Amino acid sequence: APDDPAGRAARELGPALERIRKRLLDLSGRNPLLSYRHPKASCLRIVDEVPAEVFERIVGGKSFTFEPLSDPPPETVRARVPRASLPAGAGADDGQLLLLDPRERARVERKASQERRDARRLQRAAELEIAPEYDLPAEVEGVAAQHRDARLQTLLFPEELEEQLRKLTRTANTIIEETGANQLHLLFGFVEWSEAGYAGAERTSRLAPLVLVPVALERGTLDPDTRRYRYTLKQTGEDWSVNVTLQEKCRSEFGFELPDIDAGEEQDETLEHYFRRVEALLAKAQPEWALRRYLTLGLVSFGKVLMWRDLDPSTWPSSRPLFGSAPLRSLIGAERPVDADEAAERGVCTEYPLDDVPEGPGAKPPTIIDAD
Repeated sequence: APDDPAGRAARELGPALERIRKRLLDLSGRNPLLSYRHPKASCLRIVDEVPAEVFERIVGGKSFTFEPLSDPPPETVRARVPRASLPAGAGADDGQLLLLDPRERARVERKASQERRDARRLQRAAELEIAPEYDLPAEVEGVAAQHRDARLQTLLFPEELEEQLRKLTRTANTIIEETGANQLHLLFGFVEWSEAGYAGAERTSRLAPLVLVPVALERGTLDPDTRRYRYTLKQTGEDWSVNVTLQEKCRSEFGFELPDIDAGEEQDETLEHYFRRVEALLAKAQPEWALRRYLTLGLVSFGKVLMWRDLDPSTWPSSRPLFGSAPLRSLIGAERPVDADEAAERGVCTEYPLDDVPEGPGAKPPTIIDAD
């Protein structure tokens, strides 16, 4: 109806509400949804899997466990990693280390130790014929049996894997207890993007997760072979989605629309088909960007994104429209513009000097008095 308050408010306040919603999304490089750094302490990277296969199974209600690198045979545990397989700088000379500042020496030693561990993992993966690359393959015909099982391959040894999963489980559960929101997600695909800096400055590449599936970790029984606890990964039942923060970044600052996954009447679009659509779009809109088929279990905050979704009028039922709420219309300003500068220009915002308010009981609002 023409005098329907909800319909009138939707027409008048729709643009103002969109401005409010946009402010809820952090579009800076500090936001992990736009610049995910794969922190070693709070993420787990998956290798030798096909993302589309994992996605289809996890959103279909299937659960997964994690597969570590098996420990090397006892006779090779003490063997040194061949120097040719070590990264450059991993084998610093002891005499050179003694000449360094103690803090710098500790930093160099930690880095060298980490590089030796990484080299051992790569060597063991090669022995087990496990592909160690984080950029996973596209969907292909005749997927191997190990890509259709319920185990996600990692590049960690059993003890390392159990410790990482224990920390992730503890952190994710603590966040739920303190905030009520689940931050643990399985991240499918990353857009490697950059933005132009100052003249002559080098572009900084960042990684933004593309598809996010809310998941939960559960500790199970003790594995009799590895003597480690099994952890099970499954979807929480919350809706999975494309990274809306990345979509808004592309739309508002780069001038192109990053699409959603198509939901067909009979069958949804496959993840790999969606990845190919995104790759084709990036090739035209941002040729310097790239899609990486990384698969990562990590923590990302969706607190304000949830508010952003709740304030989307299209998600509310027609029987209870968002603008049907009188308190919300009053809060946004059903009879006046939200933007103060715009309101002043239009002359609809009147200033009232407090000193000119007539005297008398209730004439002036109460003011705060300085404490002694």
